[in-house]
Amino acid sequence: VCGSRWAQSVLELDGDTAHYLAGKSKQALRTNLRHARAAGIVCEKADYDGFDKTARIILDARSGGKGSHTMSRPLDHQVVTYYVASSLDGTPCVFASVARFGNFGLLVVMLSDPELAEAKMARFSLHTFIVADLASSGTTYLLAGPVLAESPGNQYFQHLLGYRARNL
Repeated sequence: VCGSRWAQSVLELDGDTAHYLAGKSKQALRTNLRHARAAGIVCEKADYDGFDKTARIILDARSGGKGSHTMSRPLDHQVVTYYVASSLDGTPCVFASVARFGNFGLLVVMLSDPELAEAKMARFSLHTFIVADLASSGTTYLLAGPVLAESPGNQYFQHLLGYRARNL
């Protein structure tokens, strides 16, 4: 993954969402999920076109509207699942995609609109939605790439979600 087998962010998936959310280490996750429910964040699977539309809106917001963005379609042999999270009024907050290889999933992208107050809690909500969806389809591990290549903020986010550094 990303040129190295060392120190990859790996989340072991369990079919039991209650088990995933249990424990003192998941308190921040549970709190953010509660805030997301109260704010009316809606998470769903999307087809490519819905994903692309959401991605363009968020990428334009992240770049200050300076350019057009194009998301690549998967090749015929690739299995990719798309996800989006929106606020109560339908404003796109987060988009993500996961490529699947047997019992592994690779979080290809997960980006939010930094200008939206709901985006932080929507990231927690969408990730938990992804975990539940992948676990229910038999995926055992979710990979998020090299730990050391991530910003300290993303490393902390992954820690709160339960990822662990593993050599593959």
